[in-house]
Amino acid sequence: MWKVLIADDEPKIRKGLKNMLYSFELSLEVVGEAEEGEMALDLAKEHNPNILLVDINMPFLNGLDFIENVYKFLPNSIVIIITGYDEFKYAQKAIKLQVFDYLLKPVNGEELKRIIIKGIDQLEDRIKLTDEIDVNTQQYSPIVVLIKKYIDNHYMKEDLSLNEVANKFDISSSYLGKLMKQEIGKTFIEYLTEIRIENAKKMLEEESIGIKIHEVAQLVGYSSQHYFSRVFKKQVGINPFEYKQKIKIDI
Repeated sequence: MWKVLIADDEPKIRKGLKNMLYSFELSLEVVGEAEEGEMALDLAKEHNPNILLVDINMPFLNGLDFIENVYKFLPNSIVIIITGYDEFKYAQKAIKLQVFDYLLKPVNGEELKRIIIKGIDQLEDRIKLTDEIDVNTQQYSPIVVLIKKYIDNHYMKEDLSLNEVANKFDISSSYLGKLMKQEIGKTFIEYLTEIRIENAKKMLEEESIGIKIHEVAQLVGYSSQHYFSRVFKKQVGINPFEYKQKIKIDI
């Protein structure tokens, strides 16, 4: 049974979402409902939900700040933002926080069900991969595990560099480069580029966000859309626009 937390300051919205979830006839249990952010945080700590439906505009602790806090102790949870704010700045922050999806009110039941099913699939995949990840991390030295994690969490910084990461871990840049090549099989730039492009692909696949290509470029650490497109094509084989069109056709 997948545990769900609903955080929204409107009782009718909470009730409607709860009824929708149970109508899907999936393995879902609503373990908590909160009308404001601090209450939602307490409930999340108490129940450890797998899926969280979160409104941005909540009293005391807004949705985005709540998400930032909740990921500190529930890093593998699925967070779906449900909001009335149709502005890129909110989507941008949501993407940086790595939320699972972003829906606008009024919520369409079929769209929510599609996203919930996709979320459950991802949760199941994460469980299946846990053992593999444990085995893979054993293949890396502790310092390389930390370096990978740092790059994975900071790839969106435009100025992220080999020197910065080396300084972070108090090692020389040449030694860091050697470690990555030996253990990961990639240079720093190759690994950083791979992570950026993989995240860019995920953003381009999320039709509900309606994000533009130049916005994706900025969110994954490229100030130039032209350079981003060139790197993307080199990695994927087609440019971002073609990739977006291909996703639409496949759907």
